[in-house]
Amino acid sequence: MNFTANTQIELQEILEKLKVKVLPRGKGRTSEQCEQWVFRESLNLLFCFNKVQLPLNVTKREKPDFHVEMAGANYGVELTEIIHPDHDKALTLPQANVVDPSLFKWKQPQRTKQELKEVASRNQLTGAPWMGDSVEREFAQSVYDTILKKHKKLKSHYTQYPSNCLLAYHNHSSPCLSYEKALKFTEDKLSLYWGDGFDFVLVLKYQSLFIFSKSKAFILNPNEFDEVINTN
Repeated sequence: MNFTANTQIELQEILEKLKVKVLPRGKGRTSEQCEQWVFRESLNLLFCFNKVQLPLNVTKREKPDFHVEMAGANYGVELTEIIHPDHDKALTLPQANVVDPSLFKWKQPQRTKQELKEVASRNQLTGAPWMGDSVEREFAQSVYDTILKKHKKLKSHYTQYPSNCLLAYHNHSSPCLSYEKALKFTEDKLSLYWGDGFDFVLVLKYQSLFIFSKSKAFILNPNEFDEVINTN
């Protein structure tokens, strides 16, 4: 996925071409599909909110996943998914019926394969509910833990750029999320992080993009913008 856009019209055409169908887990889904979908959805939101400076040049690579040059500034962009590894596995099991997300809260210890099969075969919800602001605090913790995990790789063997960015697709299931609370809790949690690692952290949750840096934190929410390009 390499492209260059010198004008807004060119970028709109590229965004249209980058639309991709991501197949279900265990049924033909590939990492390439996921990467392209996450990158395209995030770039579309940035473009619609006038956060993209032209010319824009994107080069697919490894460690990190992309080199992005925007108006002469260089960024390394690493993509990742935030999901409990057991939930990821359970969704692909042949026994999967009603996979209760409350059984895969972020700090839930990993289960054995047999335990996962038993959980996946249940036909009703059995887990303990989230209480109070635990959904938003879990969101913040999952983002923070993911950053720390990727930070080690960034510092040990990734190519580093003048600006380094982590783009995460938050696919960890939970009940209705208060975006403002999640933003505040995550911003507070990340105050412990900023230094010599990632300069920007972007988190795609549903159709909204959380953006964090040392100096600011905000959300790009298409519900607040009437002319967002259709991402369906």
